[in-house]
Amino acid sequence: MTVRLTRTSHGGQPQSTGLEVDDDGHATGYQTSGNRVGRFARELTAAERKALNRALTAARDAGAEPAPDPDGRPKRPSGATEQLVADGLADLRFDPHDKPPTAVKGVIKRLLTLRENLTDSPVAAIELEVGGTPLGARLRHLGSEPVPVRMGSLTLQATLFGPDSAIIDTVTHTVDASGTQSPVGEGWVLPITDDLGLSPPQKGGFLTVTLGTPEVDALGDGVLRPARFSWMTE
Repeated sequence: MTVRLTRTSHGGQPQSTGLEVDDDGHATGYQTSGNRVGRFARELTAAERKALNRALTAARDAGAEPAPDPDGRPKRPSGATEQLVADGLADLRFDPHDKPPTAVKGVIKRLLTLRENLTDSPVAAIELEVGGTPLGARLRHLGSEPVPVRMGSLTLQATLFGPDSAIIDTVTHTVDASGTQSPVGEGWVLPITDDLGLSPPQKGGFLTVTLGTPEVDALGDGVLRPARFSWMTE
């Protein structure tokens, strides 16, 4: 049942996200951007394994054909490519904004759901945590394994939006984190600000927080890559 789904974006700051499920139903993943950056892993439940196997079997039986190669099209200044690799299927590469081939829709749907909730099972990750009264922000280590990092001057930007998605206010905070010792491990916390300086969003509005750009070994391969953290009210 080995299956892999990876997403790679291009533009000013390349980002990548990956998920792999092996023959034993063990899922591993990574991401270089988002609320949590790093590596994640867990065992699939029996129901998840059964559903994924069923979707893969259906895709094989339907004779899934490769999607049009996005590299054959003119490239926008920024964008992303998804790639699906699975035993018994032709490798598929497609723009995530396009519909994947009908035969693999079930596989893609289940893998996207798994990739999203896998971040609840950190192995070696760093999280941008926003909370408290008033709202503050900090980075903290998650998982049981250390994470190599390179910190410098970090910039946090918080933006308050109204119900119509119009920007109401925005603030910026900068912190010198160059003294951070690498790797960071269990219990590590880096305060960014105790007060974002923005009022809570109105009903129907929302708040976003981004922080860049530390370098993090998000894949566990010894390479420090730029990481962009982001958070948004639900």
